[in-house]
Amino acid sequence: MMLLSIFRCFFLLGCQSFGGPMAHIAIFRQEFVLKRHWLSAESFGHLLAMCQLLPGPASSQLGFAIGLQRAGLLGAIAAFCGFTLPSFMLMVLLAQAQTSLSHVPLLQDLEHWLKLFAVCVVADAALNLSRQFCHLPRHRLIALLTALLLILYPSNSLQLVLLASWAGIGYLHAIPKPPESPRDRVIPSAFGSARLLLWPLLLFIVLFGMTLVVTKGSTWLSIFALHYQAGSLVFGGGHVVLPLLQQAVVGQLSADQFLSGYAAAQIMPGPMFTLASYLGAEMYPGHPWSGALLATLGIFLPGFLLVLAMLPAWQRLLAQPRLLTTVAAVNAGVVGLLLACLYHPLLTSAIRQPVDIIWPLLAWIAMRHYRFPIWLLVCLFLLAAMVDNRLF
Repeated sequence: MMLLSIFRCFFLLGCQSFGGPMAHIAIFRQEFVLKRHWLSAESFGHLLAMCQLLPGPASSQLGFAIGLQRAGLLGAIAAFCGFTLPSFMLMVLLAQAQTSLSHVPLLQDLEHWLKLFAVCVVADAALNLSRQFCHLPRHRLIALLTALLLILYPSNSLQLVLLASWAGIGYLHAIPKPPESPRDRVIPSAFGSARLLLWPLLLFIVLFGMTLVVTKGSTWLSIFALHYQAGSLVFGGGHVVLPLLQQAVVGQLSADQFLSGYAAAQIMPGPMFTLASYLGAEMYPGHPWSGALLATLGIFLPGFLLVLAMLPAWQRLLAQPRLLTTVAAVNAGVVGLLLACLYHPLLTSAIRQPVDIIWPLLAWIAMRHYRFPIWLLVCLFLLAAMVDNRLF
């Protein structure tokens, strides 16, 4: 009954959680701290800090961690399945519908207008992340260098090299931190221990190493591998998965296919990382549900393995300054990844004529200054596509 209750609760949240990871986190706090009292505000804050510093989808990892605290590993799996299932099914159905309706003129106009909407969303995400992660001059320099290098030399391999380089620089620039008071409180653990769990950490490392030797293609192994790599390197939330996946699927999917999936992920409830479900279905057209399942497992699994490994020892790890400075440098590099992706493929694909830049700008003003909700902006862009189709 406990597992069924967890699944049902997260499934209902997955059906109504619009607005991206920050909105999901606010909904989780309302549901599990204030309404159900599954954990304290302090414990919720500790879990959230861990999920924001680890690679992977922060809101999904937070739900996974809450399920883990509530009912162990099976509770975590129930929470993940419940929260992800609505978005997963919608994205796969959309991928199948797009394949059969790709010749319809209205759909082509919808794709163009949704790309323009995606320009607004990604630009806003890049601005917010730069404010969050680039306070120091060296972090701003890291972001600018990353963006410039990837615009000049777009490559998935270069992304990996740059992120690894910034991690090394962050590690070397750590400042020793005074020892904490013994009165500091430790987050309650589902394991009753303050040590790392080694088996999920080792599994994470082994799987990542295996994915590095898998060649690109539309086989089940390559689909899992490229999404596992992306899930292992995404710091900063759902929008940041865009540049990593875009480079990974070059040559396998067209820019239109990729950006249509990304735009659709903005308007779906639940985690934005179910973009992988759409991509998996498109990359494995003979078995779209299998391809979607492999891609979804691949992109979520790294973050969940790290949550399993880190949660018992999180409070102790948080006291290590080298961890904080390493993650801070990687986050700055992630801002650069997003800036490069904003330029290509978004701007280069979505902006067909000078007037096109007006619509993302107006949408951004409406969203930031007049607090238009995402769903309303999507409806307006869909309406604009229909008008555009009738006029031209």
